[in-house]
Amino acid sequence: MEKSKLYSIHWAIYIFLAIVAFIYAGVLLNNAQSIRNRGESVQGTVDRTRSRRFESYYIWVEYFVEGERYVQRFDLARFDRNVARGTHITVHYNPENPSEAVLGRMSGLEGNLLIFGVIFTSLGLASFFRRRATT
Repeated sequence: MEKSKLYSIHWAIYIFLAIVAFIYAGVLLNNAQSIRNRGESVQGTVDRTRSRRFESYYIWVEYFVEGERYVQRFDLARFDRNVARGTHITVHYNPENPSEAVLGRMSGLEGNLLIFGVIFTSLGLASFFRRRATT
């Protein structure tokens, strides 16, 4: 296969992956923002944490709504790893379904999708301009 055709396939794939990552991150961010804006909030307590090298940082937060106990796992962004067990944290939840909850910060998944979107966009543009330079 010719190099120019190979580069044209690469840039199209990278741009497609970037668009998918940005759309999925946007949907997640929109859903989380909707819960933050229209939902209720309570103070929760970090029940436990889990961190592994090269993995996201997970915390389990316990919170109570009308006397009922909920424990949710949240995936925190890599830069937010200093949350210790016993830390009080604001939990925003959907009053119609209190098990639907978000924290007041971006999750690790949303942040990772945005980072992947930027990386795929960069790779796509680099492949596109490299293709143009070889033709």
